[in-house]
Amino acid sequence: MENKWFVYAILCDNGSVYIGQTNDLLQRWELHKKGKAAQWTKKFPPLRLFYLEEVDSQANALHRERELKKTTGRRMLKELLQKSGSQAGEPAEKLLERIKNEKLGQAKEGKIRLHRRKRYEQKTR
Repeated sequence: MENKWFVYAILCDNGSVYIGQTNDLLQRWELHKKGKAAQWTKKFPPLRLFYLEEVDSQANALHRERELKKTTGRRMLKELLQKSGSQAGEPAEKLLERIKNEKLGQAKEGKIRLHRRKRYEQKTR
């Protein structure tokens, strides 16, 4: 999953659709849930991840994100939501758990290296 990027769509609590891209879907979902990933999902909390594409580069992810944000892309996503009813695809937590397990498996096989992101906290005195 190294060099993999994801383009995704989230259904928000006001019925709107948030479209984004990331190379770390697990972390991005957690940030959306905490209201720290985007102003939109801070204002309108995410209900579920209902659309996901995997691409091989950031450039392709940005291109596909732009396509989905155009009228035809948004129309396609809205139709997908309508056709699938209220439970489109697998729940986000289940999907993200599956991706996490795939990453861990690849790390154990030596195909990828997992990096922990360091958090820098400002010390106040």
